[in-house]
Amino acid sequence: MLCANGAHIEAPQIDATHLSMDSGDFTIEGFSYLLSKPSTFPALVSNFSSFSSNSIAIYAGGSTGSETRYLVAITNSGFPTITSTSTIVYNQWQHWALTRLGNVFTLWIQGTSQGSATIAANLTSSIGWTFGNSRDLLNNSFINGHLNWIRIKKGIALYTAPFTPPSVAFGTNSGGDATWSNTSLVAPLDSQFALPARGLQNGAGRFAQFASPAFSASGFSVLPLMYRIDYGGRGKIYGTVKIKSATPIPVARAVRLIRDVDGVCVSEVWSDPATGYYEFVGFDPRVRYTVLTYDYTNNYRAVVADNLTAEVI
Repeated sequence: MLCANGAHIEAPQIDATHLSMDSGDFTIEGFSYLLSKPSTFPALVSNFSSFSSNSIAIYAGGSTGSETRYLVAITNSGFPTITSTSTIVYNQWQHWALTRLGNVFTLWIQGTSQGSATIAANLTSSIGWTFGNSRDLLNNSFINGHLNWIRIKKGIALYTAPFTPPSVAFGTNSGGDATWSNTSLVAPLDSQFALPARGLQNGAGRFAQFASPAFSASGFSVLPLMYRIDYGGRGKIYGTVKIKSATPIPVARAVRLIRDVDGVCVSEVWSDPATGYYEFVGFDPRVRYTVLTYDYTNNYRAVVADNLTAEVI
């Protein structure tokens, strides 16, 4: 990875927001790129404080016999509450989701149900969400890998039947839920989940959240998006990458976001191969940026768009 903040294999502990799930429907989902089998109980996402608390966690591995499977623990209903039927696939991105519809909790991996549990639980924990780490509950056990685009939706079980996992960042188009309906939190940690073979950007670092009040997108009120303290903000820069012709051809290419004031590459994404669309979310709208696009086939020169400011969202 040529961008700043090179590859790193220990996912960070990040407290997102004090957001309890209560007794209503919800969806918790995200992407993980796990590099090796864990030795303890690292959580992909958790707001656990103790096994007797009204809380929830999704683990990547666990005790002997389940160390290569995804596990779910819900309040004090036993551990694990749900164990995935399929094993973890290492060295590639996998989409995972936990939904609640009524009192039925279902774990989904790559769009396939891994099992359900019926529990009448009021999940009132408000200690904050932790990504990639089991907090102090299980001796600060970190995952060995990467996390990306964790999303929490309250009031809706988004998946009730087998589905095709999202292939774009949440909120970029209809495939990524452009309406933000029922969205309570979105945390963009890494930026490369769509095309992992072309490199990874780590999720380590200091993060914060947009200040209150919550911003609104497409008419829906949502809680703050996460952003990096060092150079983050409430801005978005986006566009498309296409080969110029009578009918422009969308292509997948590396796109880098460079901060003009010091030349630091603050992020890198790949444009969508079907639409050419790219997006940088959570950057300071008060400064100017340059977007630089490369052609890895070496058939075209790099394309530069400079003196850009991020659109406030």
